[in-house]
Amino acid sequence: MVTLVLAIAVSSAAPTSAAETFLAQLQRAVAGQDRRAVAALVQFPLLQVTGILRVPIANLAQLVERYDNCFTPEIRAMIGLSGIARRGSPRPAHPIVVSPDGLTMGNGAVWAKRVGASYRVARVIVPPEWLTRPHIRDAQRIPFRSGQASALRSGRLAALEAQSYLVTIAAGQRLEVRLESDGRDPRDALFRIVHHARGRPIDAAAGAGATTWSGALTDGGDYRIDIARVSRQGAAEIVYRLAVALR
Repeated sequence: MVTLVLAIAVSSAAPTSAAETFLAQLQRAVAGQDRRAVAALVQFPLLQVTGILRVPIANLAQLVERYDNCFTPEIRAMIGLSGIARRGSPRPAHPIVVSPDGLTMGNGAVWAKRVGASYRVARVIVPPEWLTRPHIRDAQRIPFRSGQASALRSGRLAALEAQSYLVTIAAGQRLEVRLESDGRDPRDALFRIVHHARGRPIDAAAGAGATTWSGALTDGGDYRIDIARVSRQGAAEIVYRLAVALR
């Protein structure tokens, strides 16, 4: 993974704060699948790079039309698990790199250009296989029938691939989530939990990337568990096992 590099020109608190504000806005927009909110954080023409193809996306209408091919589940998961690395805090799965002219996420997969006091996404690199493999699909719902307290799901993930699950939870219920994988590192695969409609993580721990989480939820509704393989190392595919329980 990359390490955080802050150039001397941007070593003050203000640029870092601006980067954090921009990142939080982008994470909320992609998690909530709000295409217009994402577009408000883009500098057009947005350049999508896929293999040898360089596709300019000229405006909002084109972004809405091509959104799923540009902001794939992997790109959205990578954005959601990005953050600024700080001493004394858990290391983000994808540390962002801040420079005088912008910031990058996911080893350059997303480049956001510095525009005034904020940032705007100017380039997204999408590997061709992310557009051809059948893993690109909608979130899968985990139904809980009357009397059922837990459910298990499993699947395979190639490097940086993602899969999402939806769970309907009543206000006051306790949610328990555990993720295991056969990768070399237990944190090769991580999940985050967000309120599906609002796009907001349940809490900081559930938003930063975890392998276990439990807690009572004050708000009912649909919650989305986004699983992502955050490592390029190891086997071509790893097997994950997701356990979800409602108490």
